[in-house]
Amino acid sequence: MNKTIGFIIRNGVLTEYVGRKVDVVVPDEVTVIGEKAFFMQNIRSVVLPEGVTAVMNSAFSFCRELVSVELPAGLVEIGSGAFMNCVSLPSVELPESLVSIGAEAFNFCRSLQSVTIPAGVRSIGKSAFCHCDSLKKLEFRGAPKNTGMSAFALCGKLRDFTFNGGFSALIDIKNCFDLTNICAAKICGRLSAPADLTGAVEEYIGLNREKCVLAAENAVFEHGDIDALKNLLAFTGKPSPALADEYIERASDFAQMTAFLLDYKNSGYSHEELEAAENEKFEKELGIREFSETEWRRVFEFTVSGGAVTITSYLGSSPTLEIPAYIGGLPVTKIGRQAFFGRTDIESVILPDTVTFIGAGAFERCRNLKTLVVSANLRYVEKHAFGYLCEIERVYFNGGADDWAGVRFERRDSNPVTDEFYIGGTPVREISVNIDVRAFTFSPCKHLHRVEIGENVAVIEDSAFSDCFHIEYFAVKSAKWFENCDDIARKFYIYALVRAYKAGNTDLCPEICMILDDFIKMQKL
Repeated sequence: MNKTIGFIIRNGVLTEYVGRKVDVVVPDEVTVIGEKAFFMQNIRSVVLPEGVTAVMNSAFSFCRELVSVELPAGLVEIGSGAFMNCVSLPSVELPESLVSIGAEAFNFCRSLQSVTIPAGVRSIGKSAFCHCDSLKKLEFRGAPKNTGMSAFALCGKLRDFTFNGGFSALIDIKNCFDLTNICAAKICGRLSAPADLTGAVEEYIGLNREKCVLAAENAVFEHGDIDALKNLLAFTGKPSPALADEYIERASDFAQMTAFLLDYKNSGYSHEELEAAENEKFEKELGIREFSETEWRRVFEFTVSGGAVTITSYLGSSPTLEIPAYIGGLPVTKIGRQAFFGRTDIESVILPDTVTFIGAGAFERCRNLKTLVVSANLRYVEKHAFGYLCEIERVYFNGGADDWAGVRFERRDSNPVTDEFYIGGTPVREISVNIDVRAFTFSPCKHLHRVEIGENVAVIEDSAFSDCFHIEYFAVKSAKWFENCDDIARKFYIYALVRAYKAGNTDLCPEICMILDDFIKMQKL
């Protein structure tokens, strides 16, 4: 073992960096950067010597301050998770010698803006560049034989593509990319690809025109790209005056684009067209005229079945999202599975009282969603609906405590509550329930202090109040629910009741008092 100052090296493998420098130059004798060699290190830059051929799994993962990395010309392999969660890394130049990029190699590199895949790369692992939120430009110089599932998924700003071969049909790329982004790039003149792939993209656009045009609009106004705007208008033709107004509003941060659109509007419409558009806008603001189904399809993807609407995707870009109660005269009753999955641009959501069902993963990974207004008639929420990375600060429920107690949450991460919870506009500090309480309904209520259980409550399911560690007061009118608990739930509730009982903070029926007295005596509490 060679211990050069700051480095532990075994037979050419750098196994651990133990130095204090934030700008690191790796010694020339190193040929492999070992697993987790720099894991979670507070380094700012790193230069690898020419002899390094492999960067192994998780070598630089969670180096959150890393802003510069120089990879050597002879590098062949980048392992799984090698640079995962290097959230400050703005760019990386991959050498032409590179052959393999492992799974999640650059996952969650949120500052990465452009990537060029060298011609020699033959394999790109699953989720290799997933969650690269700032990634805008991607070029393939060659034709990887194997590109893993979701390799470039959830790269919401990716709008500029160059394919120099290898992807001859949509079937080759549909599992690696968001096809809508590629179609938006084609509409905006930002796709360079072989003729067979371009033809397949055009065919897809023809079948999904509305969705692809909306994605192109979002790309245009996010980047302020006036050339892309001209390509968009050439593809769609003259927009309605109302849509032109929407474009002008969205372009407000870009002076040149705003001026172009104002000129376009002033010269492109008759007085009668503009007057009719103003009247229509006024009537909608007054509620005299509803949005048509076609207009709603500019905002949402949805399906219609059994006389009701299910929202399946959000096509808009506003951070404040209000789901309509009705579309085309039919009630919106369901939020479909993964309908808003990974939408980091959404900050608040209002669900109408017509919604009764929220599907699995509907708001999963919506990491910037902070406020949710929940419909009073909600009845069922599937697993992971508010799962990974979704931590909502404020949840408002329009019904009462009994309404919430009756909601069926499939799992703990089905419940959106993580911090402040409001029922009927009041912060939940105390609740009174008079119906059976479903599993997980109040388990995340960290601010809950007082609970009253009515005499009609026959069942309180497992985990209904788990993690409610600040309950200080219980009022219990019946012992039926306690007798129906399983052993695990009974153990949780009896200890919570005993704490309040011994402190004198209870109003209990005689049956519960007898149970607690016997338990205290038996346990010598």
